[in-house]
Amino acid sequence: MANLLDDLEMTGNLSDKFGVSSSDGQQAILANELPPELLVYIFEIAQNMLLPSENLFWHFPLVLGDVSHYWHQVVFGASMLWLNINISHPWDLTVLRTYLDRSKDYPIDLHLAYDITLAQEEMADPTKINQPTCILQPHYFHCRSIRISSGTHFKATPKMISLLKSMRDRHYPMLQSFVVQGADLYDMKVESCVILNDTPNLTNMRLTGLGLSYCRPPLNAVTELHLGVTWSVIPYTNFSKML
Repeated sequence: MANLLDDLEMTGNLSDKFGVSSSDGQQAILANELPPELLVYIFEIAQNMLLPSENLFWHFPLVLGDVSHYWHQVVFGASMLWLNINISHPWDLTVLRTYLDRSKDYPIDLHLAYDITLAQEEMADPTKINQPTCILQPHYFHCRSIRISSGTHFKATPKMISLLKSMRDRHYPMLQSFVVQGADLYDMKVESCVILNDTPNLTNMRLTGLGLSYCRPPLNAVTELHLGVTWSVIPYTNFSKML
């Protein structure tokens, strides 16, 4: 299995590795004769073994679905293979909707990555700022973890602010981990805000930059709290008030 995953990462071609042929009259291979439940179990193990190779990990269900018609049916019907939702530049809202729809009400792990290129695009086309937020909002209730990150030298973007504001007055019964790191406010005029109301299972929190300056999540159940060093200065009075 380990050697197979190494090959997959190098080639990105599952069809060749499993001997699936698209030619006329192709015969069923062993993998296509396995019952769906066993095939999904194998896929779950393989997906977990891909970490920390995030590029293939995030796209794993889509890659599997291209191997054969049978695999496509199995993968697109298995919600547990669509729980790791990565949103990074360039945005693909169709893929985002696919993951959210396929995950159903299972606990999902949401990772949003921002970069300076994205910030430049936002300035060029402000209409794109709220698009991912509108898609994500109905699914906040079944987030198991939320991670928002960007490079430490990049400014907080309007899309990040819009996303964090959208998290106010929502319920998060499944949320266990919340991370906002890597971006500073600099000259942006944004006041701190209480977010993530109703999070009975939130035990792990990491706040850096924008997260430390803006987010005021409840700490009732938190057992692990990381407050990161930032490029901008946080006045002692603000820091004390946050605590």
